[in-house]
Formats: sequence, structure tokens, C-alpha cells
Amino acid sequence: MSPASGRRFAVRSGMSKPHPVDQQPGPMPAIRSEGDSIVFEFAEMGIKGGRLTIRCDQHGNVFASIAAPSR
Repeated sequence: MSPASGRRFAVRSGMSKPHPVDQQPGPMPAIRSEGDSIVFEFAEMGIKGGRLTIRCDQHGNVFASIAAPSR
């Protein structure tokens, strides 16, 4: 894939427009240690019941997961 292909994809007219930022801080994430890692859990990230979890380990690795709302 050439770099030009990426540019065409990035400016496709069907992509959604970004939402305006209100410049207000969001709620603090839940922060806990888990073994040799630190875990940050952000609740209600734009969808009711959704969660963003970020885990950072002692080797500098960062892992992220998005959980859909439970039904």
C-alpha cells in the first residue's frame, strides 16, 4: 500500500466529523495495581455502560481494551 492510499482513506467523505471538545476534565479513572501492572479503568466513555481499560506493565508495555455495555 502506498502512502497516497492512506491519504485517500483519511479524507474519505463518509468519515464522521469529530465532536467539539468542551475543554472540561472528565471523571477520574479507577486506578489499581494488578500484579506488576497499573490498571486505569474509564467508565461511560460516550456510551452508557461502556468501559475503556488501559494496563501499563513494568516493561513499558501498554495494553488497551474497550468493553461494550453489558446487556
